Amino acid sequence: MPKPMKKRGPRHERLRARAEKKKSAEQQHEDEAGEHDTPLEDQYVPLTASNADEVKPFYGMLSEQEQEYFTRADEMLEFNQFGSPEDRTLFLANVFQEARGKELKIAVNAACSRLMERMILLSSPTQLKDLFKAFNGQFLSLVQHRFASHCCETLFLQAAPVVSAELTAPLDHQPELSDDQIFVSMENMFLYMLHELEGHYGALVVNQYSSHSLRVLMVILSGLPLARVTTTTLLKQKNKEDVGIKGLPSMFADQTTSRAETLPSSFAEGLEKMMAEIASGLQPLELGTLATHPIGNPVLQLLVELESMEPWKGHLTPERSILQKLLVNESLNYASSRSFIHQLLYDPVGSFLLEKMVRFAPGKTFKTIYRQHLKEKIGDAVEHDVAAFVIQRALERLGKDELQEAADQVLARLGTLVQRSKFDLIRTIMERYVARDLDVTSIVKTIEKVFSEESPSGRLQKIIKWEDEPNVNPEEEEEGDDEDAEVKKHKRDRSHGRVHGSMLAQTMLKHPSPLADFVHEGLLDTPAPTLLRMATNSAASRLLQAALVDQNATIVLRRRLLAPFFGQVATLASDPVGSHLVDALWPGTQGLPHLRERIAQELLQAEGALLASFHGRSVWRNWKMGLYKARRLDWIALGKTGGRPLSNRKPTVQPRWKTTTGVAPARKRHAAMLKQVTQRVQSQHGTLPTKS
Repeated sequence: MPKPMKKRGPRHERLRARAEKKKSAEQQHEDEAGEHDTPLEDQYVPLTASNADEVKPFYGMLSEQEQEYFTRADEMLEFNQFGSPEDRTLFLANVFQEARGKELKIAVNAACSRLMERMILLSSPTQLKDLFKAFNGQFLSLVQHRFASHCCETLFLQAAPVVSAELTAPLDHQPELSDDQIFVSMENMFLYMLHELEGHYGALVVNQYSSHSLRVLMVILSGLPLARVTTTTLLKQKNKEDVGIKGLPSMFADQTTSRAETLPSSFAEGLEKMMAEIASGLQPLELGTLATHPIGNPVLQLLVELESMEPWKGHLTPERSILQKLLVNESLNYASSRSFIHQLLYDPVGSFLLEKMVRFAPGKTFKTIYRQHLKEKIGDAVEHDVAAFVIQRALERLGKDELQEAADQVLARLGTLVQRSKFDLIRTIMERYVARDLDVTSIVKTIEKVFSEESPSGRLQKIIKWEDEPNVNPEEEEEGDDEDAEVKKHKRDRSHGRVHGSMLAQTMLKHPSPLADFVHEGLLDTPAPTLLRMATNSAASRLLQAALVDQNATIVLRRRLLAPFFGQVATLASDPVGSHLVDALWPGTQGLPHLRERIAQELLQAEGALLASFHGRSVWRNWKMGLYKARRLDWIALGKTGGRPLSNRKPTVQPRWKTTTGVAPARKRHAAMLKQVTQRVQSQHGTLPTKS
């Protein structure tokens, strides 16, 4: 056998030692450099020790017969296939009876966890408490499970109104219990669950499943409205399946879960413990990692918002305040804080947290953030796709002087902003100028200066991105289904820019000033064929509708705006988008009865085509064309009353069955004459004798 090659002797020993020393030095250098180059997610260190890393408990599996039964029950609840609510309640009670002792198996089952969510949506307070008891002691594991975490979220949301109901309900309205049962309030159910999660909040913050359940729990304990947009975006996952029941509203849209009117004091104490545990366990490195962590960042956003509410506003120590830890201190003079704010400003995830900080920070802290970190960067930040949103939020809190300075920097890049469709910044500046009683003439002059080579219609079309409108025939549209992703993205961005440009123009119309005149001049200067095409575009049509119903528009202006649509009303009424514009012509012709009748006559002539179209029937109904066709005088009177329904006023024409005949007026005159003669005779000769 061949022998392995071996180098021996003092010389080879020295060479081997030198090579190992060099290798160790290089490895140490790489390790030191890696501390700065490693992604933030890999640098994260768990906040607190937790048993989350232990072996997860196994709750068993459902048999084939059980899984088949629960799957069939899920289908019936999903499509609401019941004759009456009583039948559904009875069926739900039977499902609960069948699921007794198997609640944990159902919650962690991939196919049956949706059934558990629907059962929770329809459960009574007693059934919700039974589920709490079944989950008790296992919440820490369930909230970290892929399927059971959704069940926990739904359970928390549906149980929150029960807490308020029990606090406000009289004692004689409490449910009756048997001798062997003990009444446990829903408040205590929540407190038992919170006690189980204590000491593990740090690990739950960054878990991809428990993080959402933790946010839902924090919102419920604080009493924030669940139906608010900002709260919903923090609670609801983007890819979460909307598990619901046909015919019933979503739990986020349900008014019963919009806000807990009465909350026990123990909820505030439990939330304060949770906030303190999360904040006290965060070190600077961990906090910097968590601020840009896609799962932990929303939790920090919610904590910053909660700190601005009572009773925590201004009463949290720096060790327990997330906002203070994010800013190091109120002076913000540390270099680490400067680089940290700069990192958040341009980070796709961290910018959401910085927005919350700018929005909810105390006035003194906000001024320091703005003056030392944002003021000098406005010019460059407004052109950035991420940082522009933070600047927009900061503009909403500036005073007059600082607002004018910031607006000058933003408007200096107006051409670039319009090209990149960043209309939200311009709209925010206009709204803040009006709110602060500042002169908006400078904004209009800047727009006219940037587009000085354009006509009034050209300037408006630049704003609403109409110059990019292609003339596409149906055949080209069918061929466009196979377009590559880049072309589709370009069309999507163009549509997005057109929507925001239209919103900017609608904002300008709301203020009777040079802003509204700018839009009016642009519309009046637009050729009629272009206006007709705009009427069938979803974004541009909203601008035309806003211009027609604008209360500040004069009759002369509205008459000129209406002129291009005459002769095309019936065609627009059958269009999915144009029909909304035709509906807006009703209030748009207020004070112009002859033009309103002209439009109604066009609709009447195209009655057959309109009634054959879904959108045409809607226009026919909204314009009260049945009334116009049968009783035109009533229809005219309806327009004079501002469009109020006929039930709120007396009809100007008697119904057909009450219409008087030709002899009735003569009878009426004869009765009146006879009454006058009788009164004259009585006044002269006294009361006449009556016949016996």
